[in-house]
Amino acid sequence: MPSDGVPEPRASGVPPGGAVDRLLRNTIANFIGRFWTIGVSLILVPYIVSRVGLERFGLWSLITVLTGYVGLLDFGLGTAYVKKLAEHRARGDDDRLNEAATTGFAVHLAIGIVASAASLAGAGLVARILGVPAPLLSEGKMVLGWGLALFALGNAAVLFPSLVVAFQRMDLSNRITIAVTIPQLAGTFIVLELGWGLRGLLLVQAVVTVLMVAANAWAARRLFPRLQLSPRHISRRAYRELISFGLKLQAVKIADVLTFQTDRILLARFANMATVGWYQIGSAVAMRARQQPLVLVSAVLPFASELSATGERDRLRGLYERGSRYLAATGLPLMVAVALFARPFVRAWMGDGFEMSATILQILAAGHLASMMHGLATQIGAALDRPDLHTRSATLTAIATVVLSLVLVRPLGAIGVAIATSLALVMGPVYYFHSFHRLLGVPLGAFFRRAYGMPLLASALAA
Repeated sequence: MPSDGVPEPRASGVPPGGAVDRLLRNTIANFIGRFWTIGVSLILVPYIVSRVGLERFGLWSLITVLTGYVGLLDFGLGTAYVKKLAEHRARGDDDRLNEAATTGFAVHLAIGIVASAASLAGAGLVARILGVPAPLLSEGKMVLGWGLALFALGNAAVLFPSLVVAFQRMDLSNRITIAVTIPQLAGTFIVLELGWGLRGLLLVQAVVTVLMVAANAWAARRLFPRLQLSPRHISRRAYRELISFGLKLQAVKIADVLTFQTDRILLARFANMATVGWYQIGSAVAMRARQQPLVLVSAVLPFASELSATGERDRLRGLYERGSRYLAATGLPLMVAVALFARPFVRAWMGDGFEMSATILQILAAGHLASMMHGLATQIGAALDRPDLHTRSATLTAIATVVLSLVLVRPLGAIGVAIATSLALVMGPVYYFHSFHRLLGVPLGAFFRRAYGMPLLASALAA
């Protein structure tokens, strides 16, 4: 047993060192991977808009929105994968790990085949419901149908990246992501320069999906050579374990989709595709800014699951408080800077004519700050087998988002949807913090003063 008190698993593929060392390595790896993907987005977004136009960019962004709804079809199994695989790995139980891996893979494969067929068959109906304009309708059917089908088939192989994360090898996961973005960049430039438009982007996405699945399958086999995807490992017990935990978080997934994807669907329906494009640009920057500080705690779930499995509650509390301080020290100044410099940043990045995107970014910054600040708490809650706390807070956020957006979209358009989303993103975390601190036995007021006092003061002075 190492000096940090956490037993080392006997499964292969885990880098040497204690649990804390692995957590640090994974966090650094996630930082590198996240910054790389942000850089890729900064290059691709203005280039794609300049080549296909704002309307087609808005149509392309709807694929991302709709994949969130398709992803709900796994009933939370994907969410349960990392936790259960990490627990079986921590206990060195290869048989249970193979059962969970094979059972989940079989279910995801079946769902992927059905969802792909449904996406292709229903693409025309979806395009009409979203109000895709007549000149883009034929292109919209093709892009939405095949885009969703590609996602569904790629998601069928979610086992492989989940296994890499469960083995706490985010360094390997991020290397794969970085490597795959190179052909993505090259392919995007080639197809758009050839004038292939959205059809070309779809072809690039297909190639990227195949490369990601192949690379993660190779990594999973390297980390766990005893992986056996055989029908004999399909187990009702494993399915019940996965679905039992997954269903607890399914409401969270539904709520997150409603919270973060409803905005552009409403704008497509009640405004136009150009407005969707403007909103997508501002929303994407706010989301990226929110995700950056969360990289600090992105490797926590498998580590916290180990601590929970071994009953080390005090170490969990210490992990939560330290992580919250790091989040506050990085997240608060970052989101204040995003709000203050949104207009010059968007102008320098996208050029003139995107003032609406900058305004949307400023409005969403406050809501995404609140959402970011409770990100660590939700991971600790999941590790403690209390996903119900997140379920209730996410449901509150989703209901508020939909209701307020429906009220404000007609009179205020994209600005109204941004205001509604930001207000809702504050409500859910407030509820979660109150419930979670009662569970953890940590006084909320004193905790906030210790973790957030100085960052709040510094950010207020800077503003």
